[in-house]
Amino acid sequence: GTASKKVFINTPYGTLPAPTRTGYYFAGWYTAASGGSLVKEDTNVSITFNQTLYAHWTPYTYPVSYNANGGTGAPGNQTKTHGQSLTLSSVKPTKDGYTFQGWSTTLNGSVQYNPGSAYSGNANLTLYAVWNPVKYPIYFNANGGTGAPDTQYQTHFEYLTLSSVVPKKAGYTFKGWSTTLNGTVAYQPGGQFGENRSVTLYAVWAVIPVTSITLNQTSASLKKGETLTLTATVAPSDAANKSVTWSSGNTSVATVSTSGVVTA
Repeated sequence: GTASKKVFINTPYGTLPAPTRTGYYFAGWYTAASGGSLVKEDTNVSITFNQTLYAHWTPYTYPVSYNANGGTGAPGNQTKTHGQSLTLSSVKPTKDGYTFQGWSTTLNGSVQYNPGSAYSGNANLTLYAVWNPVKYPIYFNANGGTGAPDTQYQTHFEYLTLSSVVPKKAGYTFKGWSTTLNGTVAYQPGGQFGENRSVTLYAVWAVIPVTSITLNQTSASLKKGETLTLTATVAPSDAANKSVTWSSGNTSVATVSTSGVVTA
């Protein structure tokens, strides 16, 4: 808007209007729209013709601060000018065991701004880092067996209950899981894992030994040229090595084939 008043040469301007403008401080009256001389109420009039005085304005500024929310390396504060867009800092904070997702306007809120985004609001602003905990894949290797569990994921600083699935391997007993290929047992199915790292767990196997061998016959009488087939039952039935090697203690009396056929 505009206003007018009469002034007189060599006398003060006197009372001047005090205008307002949203988002701006009134900086005073000047003799030019840009630059010019400041005119105050006690300034003496020095001209003899009509004069236009121009209001000068200073925009409000708003601090924008960053809270790493448990992390480190937050950007330094920035200043937002009223009516102008501010490019947010591209600096990203860090936090051990977590991935930075972006910035929220509340302490535990969701992401509303990303590094380098534009902020156009006309208000003070504190931005809080949003974090996601790292998830570490846990792989299972049956180490010669079958039926290993599917991959699991341990969340940083949380314990993971390992799968209760037990792999199988013919002739072997599963003893547990090792963190190295041929190492000792470190974990059991259903155990708690909290190492905060990705790891492959390898099955640890123990050979099932043979405890007994039973023959279908332990003695027999044969005439020269007659044959007899021996069979052997190995226990336990799931022993690792159930092969039987046949041999004769006196080949001049009788011989035995690899399949257990005795010939007198």
